[in-house]
Amino acid sequence: MPFSREKFVSLRPVLFHLTAKENVTSIRKQRGLMSASALAELSGAHAMLRRKRSKLEPVRLPDGTQVILRDQAPLHSGNIAFEPGFSFPDLLDDLNRRIFFWPGNSRGPIEHGRRHFNRYAGTSIALLRIQTKEFLDLNKAEFCAYNSGSPRSSNGRKSPRGSSTFSPEYATPHTPGRVVEVTVKDAAKLPESTEIAPTPDGQWERLF
Repeated sequence: MPFSREKFVSLRPVLFHLTAKENVTSIRKQRGLMSASALAELSGAHAMLRRKRSKLEPVRLPDGTQVILRDQAPLHSGNIAFEPGFSFPDLLDDLNRRIFFWPGNSRGPIEHGRRHFNRYAGTSIALLRIQTKEFLDLNKAEFCAYNSGSPRSSNGRKSPRGSSTFSPEYATPHTPGRVVEVTVKDAAKLPESTEIAPTPDGQWERLF
């Protein structure tokens, strides 16, 4: 079964995004999300883009708003099989340019997303719940069959990363059920129906 938007929307009608509570004011103001690269460029914190973030890092935007960039602690180069001509700095650059969403349904995100949220449970987080069809109508998305920021080695087999890790809708080789991440480069628009809650299990309310 080749990938198609209709099949993906039917199987994964909802997308989820994890952010820091401190970022919500900026998200509401922009009515969208910006990548780590875009936020770092705005704040003048270019140097942080050349290294892996081992912890949450605050940056201050020109309007005085402070936002928090997510850490990249699970990103271990030793677990990665790089495609020819692709390096760890290339991967950092690619990941920093992307905004990430976990697919799911009304019951919550897929298991990869659940594990991601559980990792940050007890910290200052907010979750966004977005209707997949509305989001794809607004944004040029790319799809990935891995948790791209958390490569793992299994029985000596490393996780592949390279220029083919993310693929556009028209060239995605994965079936809808194999898609683990939906990503957008640089900036993502959020539909009016976007909801916010403190956990994947609810107390959902409109973001805007």
